[in-house]
Amino acid sequence: MKQNGFFVIIVLAVGVALGIGAAKLGVLPGNTGGDLAAVAATSEDAYDHAAGGHGDGDAKTSQITVWGERFEVFLEHPFLVAGEPAGFVTHVSDLTTGEPRTAGPLIFVITNSSGTLREYVAPVPARPGIYIPQLTFPSAGEWAVTLKVPLDGVAHEVKLPSVRVYASQAQADAAPPQKTATGVSFLKEQQWPIRMKVQPASSHALGGKQTLAVPRSALFEEGGRQALYVQVAGETIQKRYPTLGQTDAGMVEVLSGVREGEQVVCEPVAAVYAAEQQGSELEHAHDETPSAASDPARFGIETGPVGSGVLELRATLAGEVKLNASKVAHIVPQVPGRVREVLKEVGDPVRTGEVMAWLESTELGQAKIDYLSKFAEISCRAMELARAREVHDNGTRLLQALESSPSLETLRGTEWGPMGSVRSELIGTYAELYYARAAYEREKQLFEKQITSGDDFHKAQSDLKKAEATYQATRDTVAFEIRRGLIEATHAQRIRELDVVGAERNLYVLGLTAADTEVLTWLAPSHSSHSQDSQSDTDAGSASRTSTQIHTDGDHTVENEHLAWYPLRAPFDGTVIDKRLSLGEAVKDDADAFVIADLGTVWVDFRVHQKDLPAIGLGQTIVIECGPDRVEGKIAYLSPVVDNDTRTALARVIVPNPSACLRPGMFVSGVVTLKDTEVPLVVEKSAIQYIDDQPCVFSYDGRAFEKRHVILGRTDGPRVEITAGLQPGESIVTKNAFRIKSEMEKAKTAVSGHGHVH
Repeated sequence: MKQNGFFVIIVLAVGVALGIGAAKLGVLPGNTGGDLAAVAATSEDAYDHAAGGHGDGDAKTSQITVWGERFEVFLEHPFLVAGEPAGFVTHVSDLTTGEPRTAGPLIFVITNSSGTLREYVAPVPARPGIYIPQLTFPSAGEWAVTLKVPLDGVAHEVKLPSVRVYASQAQADAAPPQKTATGVSFLKEQQWPIRMKVQPASSHALGGKQTLAVPRSALFEEGGRQALYVQVAGETIQKRYPTLGQTDAGMVEVLSGVREGEQVVCEPVAAVYAAEQQGSELEHAHDETPSAASDPARFGIETGPVGSGVLELRATLAGEVKLNASKVAHIVPQVPGRVREVLKEVGDPVRTGEVMAWLESTELGQAKIDYLSKFAEISCRAMELARAREVHDNGTRLLQALESSPSLETLRGTEWGPMGSVRSELIGTYAELYYARAAYEREKQLFEKQITSGDDFHKAQSDLKKAEATYQATRDTVAFEIRRGLIEATHAQRIRELDVVGAERNLYVLGLTAADTEVLTWLAPSHSSHSQDSQSDTDAGSASRTSTQIHTDGDHTVENEHLAWYPLRAPFDGTVIDKRLSLGEAVKDDADAFVIADLGTVWVDFRVHQKDLPAIGLGQTIVIECGPDRVEGKIAYLSPVVDNDTRTALARVIVPNPSACLRPGMFVSGVVTLKDTEVPLVVEKSAIQYIDDQPCVFSYDGRAFEKRHVILGRTDGPRVEITAGLQPGESIVTKNAFRIKSEMEKAKTAVSGHGHVH
């Protein structure tokens, strides 16, 4: 067969990569290869896989292939009988990667025309890509089947064609077999290793018109003609030679040979071609050689003895991403009110202290008015205190000056400052004393010279004593009164300050901050004209400093109108995950207005089976799959109690989530290393094959291969423990065991038609 040189190079490269161990392709009876007439006749059945044996090839089976938006589902099941459980062998392939689904549940939802609905859950694949749930249909008739494939928090739905359920086994046996889609058999076990991807032929704009087109990468040259592969069923492909038109932007117009919606193999075409050619060679070799045992090297088969080994045991845990409860806040109003402005929506980021909404509260408005009134009283009381202190200080200075008995001229010539009636009372009594003392001294001198009588002297002496008593009484009274006035003014100021502090704390209780109260003081009535008096009083200093910042009422119209408005603030940086208020709505003081969460860290709660608990402990590392990435975290909490229903315990991991790939509510899987364990018999997992849904290996005695059913034990991924079916030292196929399985399948295919062994 003549090949294009470039394509031959690709084929050779892919052939080397696949190796001799690539799975073979078997040609079905009636294969038409590139016969377009045969293609047209069978392409209508592209969604119904060929009839044929499943397992031993005797029972009638039905096969269905559906290509969804994300997943391809290839399903095989026996003809269905009401009330009888049936195994649904379901192959699930990811259309975006070409890989099998290796983890996670598969949910089957079945309904009939009467509304009966049942759900069946296959929690994990029996092996990579293959689920085998047992479904029971309660009554005969047509049933609709929908598959749900959860992935990254989204349940992808794949609707299957309706299935027929027969009333009895006799009716099922008498039913005609399903139609067969002809083509080349290409098993899922062959598609998955090469990551085969398909793309539906669809309409594209080429050369200014809408026309059917396929990707240029799907085409290859064979015998001087352009060819491509069409996947007509899950494990059946057809090679076709379409008539092509113009090429544009990587797409090629198809004039005939492919129908719209048919699934065209777009990559890796070279690998499919190489596998097909290798399959043809092996087919020829099989015709010449009855058994691969005659020449194992030709088939790339390697053998070796089995023995003990060490398993690095791991456990795969199912987990759910949850919010970090210590980083979740429910924003609740401190007071009831009406919503006046909403500034944040669900999904918006918030910063610490950022206002999320404004409420209008009558209770808060009254509290603010009370605070402003008490704050204004402080300014008034500050002036009274300053006046009392001034009187006290000036009066005290005058009292101290009078102790030195100054002359009246000195007293009259000194500026004593404001002191009210204190000055007149003190200086008046002091003047009387001053004159009484002068009169006494004069009368005393005259009496000693016997110029005046004793009566005049004694009268002057009596007047002096009266003046001294009056002056001393006045001094004591003035000192007491000015001291009392200062104490009373100070006490009144303290009371007003405490009232303001109480009113301010009430505002804090209602949710305001220190910054809010600072802004609120700007609305207080202006007393800046008295700031000089207030500055002299250290106790009233804070009030005077605030008063210098006060503006007139006319400058604060908007602030006064919004006096009763109340802010809802974010307590920390985070994201709004719930909002439960709307504009104009009346909310109570126990209503959740917002819920915010810091998604920078999340909890991942895993369920640990009781058998694994002895090997699990705090601080142990769990590797979590997050899309294409892997995230590691350590167990921060391990429940001391096992759940009665599930017999599992909770293990919680706190995981940094800077990229936000872990979304609360997602289901994830985590792998935790348990311990290294030595086991008596261990083999590579690639040596295990499944025939009739039973694990087996192929022993080799130097002459022939023998299928040996085995019982599997623990596994660490690449290796698996054998608990029964083999003895230490026995030789088994360790590489390319799939070759032996393919030989067995080919023998079955020759007897029963298309089918394959699971």
